Amino acid sequence: MTNIASSNVARKTNSKLVFSYLHTNISGSMQQISTNTSLSYSTVFRIINWGINNDYIEFLYEANSTGGRKAKIYKLKENDYFGLVIFINDSIANINIISATDVIIKSFTKTIQKNNLISDLDNIIDNVDLSKIAYIGLGLPCTIHNGIIVSNLCAKELVGFNIKKHIEDKFGLKTIVENDMKAVGLATKHYIKNPENTIASAIKITDNNFAAAFMIDGKVLHGNTGFAGEVYLMHELDVNNIIVHSLYYIRGIIANINPAICVLYTENENIVDTIIDNLKNLIPSFAMPQFIISKNYVLDGLLGLSNLIYQKRIDDYSEHSIL
Repeated sequence: MTNIASSNVARKTNSKLVFSYLHTNISGSMQQISTNTSLSYSTVFRIINWGINNDYIEFLYEANSTGGRKAKIYKLKENDYFGLVIFINDSIANINIISATDVIIKSFTKTIQKNNLISDLDNIIDNVDLSKIAYIGLGLPCTIHNGIIVSNLCAKELVGFNIKKHIEDKFGLKTIVENDMKAVGLATKHYIKNPENTIASAIKITDNNFAAAFMIDGKVLHGNTGFAGEVYLMHELDVNNIIVHSLYYIRGIIANINPAICVLYTENENIVDTIIDNLKNLIPSFAMPQFIISKNYVLDGLLGLSNLIYQKRIDDYSEHSIL
């Protein structure tokens, strides 16, 4: 039994490597995949052929050759697959419909009422052509644990509501629900050369509040109940001292997890400049992370959710490939 389990884990891991390579590089030959994943050619051959037979992978073309056999190029099959990504920021639902290779097919926004969140979300999804949707990714401004809303400052009546189950039961689609800041944090990997071996943080700073997310070796840190980074829930902030609050909170992050990179999301660069200047007096230079100032909070939130859908898709492909 142990040997069978170990074999299944290895086959699933190998399948993930092949599917991930095709997703990242758009296409490739069996030899290219074998060389870049360190998998044997026979293993790649088996996975590619399984993918073709099960409608996940398709032959694209034969590459030009200066001699010998022409290499066949393969790609992930679109298969009418799309992901529906919804990222809530303030009273705006930012919506992307993405292809299997993360191409944005359609992008639009809808105004929502936070005290009518579930009904508004249902209406948004209802008005999308779901015949071509395989997954839904949802980023919400509340603490999420196992698809359940465990804290929500804007709609307290939703605490305890299993929004993941609600959407899956109502629409019959696999759904991923994530806290908004943690979805944004997932996008930090695109700022890093080797996210699988890096600690990173993402921090949103406004004129009267802040929140954070932490990435460790390419994965977002949720904590025991999804509360990691939810510092804004701990107390009311003094608007006049937001710089001081942020300064000491970021110092705590640096001291506790020592990130290599810290992406700061803000519309007020003066606040961030002041915080970074003061941090230089509080943190040894060798411990200071690389700071990146970004105004792409919503775009990175959508990107983070797209990454989650991609990972779920790869997991599903790989799970099926071992059967």
